[in-house]
Amino acid sequence: MSVSSLPSGGALAGLSARSRSLLWLGFITLAGAAFSLVLACATPFAALAAIAALNLSRRDAVLAVVLAWAVNQAIGFGLLSYPHDASTYAWGGAIGISALLSLAGAVAAAGLLARRHALVRGLAGFVAAFVVWQLALYASALAIGNGEGAFSAAIVGYVLQMNVLALAILAVVHQAAISLGLVARPVPAFA
Repeated sequence: MSVSSLPSGGALAGLSARSRSLLWLGFITLAGAAFSLVLACATPFAALAAIAALNLSRRDAVLAVVLAWAVNQAIGFGLLSYPHDASTYAWGGAIGISALLSLAGAVAAAGLLARRHALVRGLAGFVAAFVVWQLALYASALAIGNGEGAFSAAIVGYVLQMNVLALAILAVVHQAAISLGLVARPVPAFA
């Protein structure tokens, strides 16, 4: 069912495509909050960046990633008692920059494959987002001077698993939301 074929008189029938995009942006932000509460340092920013790149305009994709990062930091410092020191602040900034670079990677990869099947674009966008995310974080670890140990094969594998799981959940929810007319069909950031 497309957004234009929503039944009249439904609770969401009067919402514009823009309102539906904002609904999805809000959902990504809330999903980021939920993942932050459950996974703390393993928040799946690559999955969030990929799903934003594939389903939101560029502006909204950037906003979704920035909001997810801001909520992650608020949860970390406000609820999870992150220490208030220079290293932790530096890592907070590095995570935000890495998340935006991850989004750029997803946008670039999906854009290069714009004529391919949506699944191919989605997988390429996710792989690019994850690789850029990990490389940016590793570069940050070297620049900040700590955290290199967080890049063992076991830890990177765990982070990859959490991102794949998050991507699958977000993709299923997004498809269901489209089918129900809750969100507009995507106008991806790479378009």
